[in-house]
Amino acid sequence: MRRIALALLLSIIAMPATLSAHGGDTSVVYACVHKDRRDGDVHGWLRVVLPNEKCRRNEARIRLSLSGSQRGGEIQGPPGPQGPAGQAGPSGPQGAQGVAGPQGPAGPAGPAGPPGPAGGGLTVVDSIGTLVGNVAGFFFDASQGYLAYVAGQSNGLMFLVVVSRKGFEGSGQSLWFTSDNCTGDAFLDPDFTSLLPLATIESPGSTVYVPDPKATDPQAIIAKSFRQIGQCSPFESAFESDTRPVVPAIQLNNLGPPLYTPPFSISIK
Repeated sequence: MRRIALALLLSIIAMPATLSAHGGDTSVVYACVHKDRRDGDVHGWLRVVLPNEKCRRNEARIRLSLSGSQRGGEIQGPPGPQGPAGQAGPSGPQGAQGVAGPQGPAGPAGPAGPPGPAGGGLTVVDSIGTLVGNVAGFFFDASQGYLAYVAGQSNGLMFLVVVSRKGFEGSGQSLWFTSDNCTGDAFLDPDFTSLLPLATIESPGSTVYVPDPKATDPQAIIAKSFRQIGQCSPFESAFESDTRPVVPAIQLNNLGPPLYTPPFSISIK
């Protein structure tokens, strides 16, 4: 039968297009198969015939179906592996703008910013515009009119000086000395309450003297001379010598020329 099927397949493949062995039903083919006289079985060659064509005496007529029938009971196989991702498609058009959402709650307060620059104020400048210092206040002198307290700084120490149009005034306390000619170490009366000490302006030139800020307790000395407004005054006798509590005086800059050159004037910065 395998030879019959093979021969049939080759015959169908080699069959010309004009052959109409199906008789109008393309799913059926008619054929004549050789019939063995000895056992009556069909085997050997096969001959395709027309639907109404009769077979020969030594042939058996067969009807072949070309459409197979589906067998039942098949088990569905497992799904295959997922294929690779496809390429990204083109971007779609931009959508319309949505409606505005509700206002959110207020956020926490931010940290404080750095201090701003100092505001404008009055200053004292010399004849060539050099800044002497900021005006801290005024007072009236009967002979000179209004004088200014000016804040100064030298060697990290801050102080006040009295300034007129003509220059620095011999303000502040007297300088005390243990010598009788205003030489050697100078001393000042203690001042532990003022925020800024009023500096003493004395010779040489317009030199600034301020109390030593490191002194926390006064010391007692026997003063034999003192300097005030440029004049040295000794005590005439030991009886006149003054025992007084003092603190050391620190000598700072000479504020006279060439550092500052009078006349001075008020300026608004």
